[in-house]
Amino acid sequence: MISKHINLILTFAFRVTIHDFILLKTISKGAYGKVILARKKNTQDLFAVKVLDKEKMVEKNVTEYVMNEKDILNKMSNEFIVRGVYTF
Repeated sequence: MISKHINLILTFAFRVTIHDFILLKTISKGAYGKVILARKKNTQDLFAVKVLDKEKMVEKNVTEYVMNEKDILNKMSNEFIVRGVYTF
């Protein structure tokens, strides 16, 4: 029981947010948002951050497709396809 509480505390203590990144420049723009090159502050690793406009997604009724894309990318393990790492 105690270990569950410790794991929960650690999960929130080390949760990654957009504030853990320095947004460098916009790489591309699309119908529902844009992709920004970002550097993770504590590791200096580079990431492509996809920023979506929720209002546009709902308006065009594509929320389910976007959620499916997120789920698929988070599970990917292929050298030719970008893998999802963080979602917030």
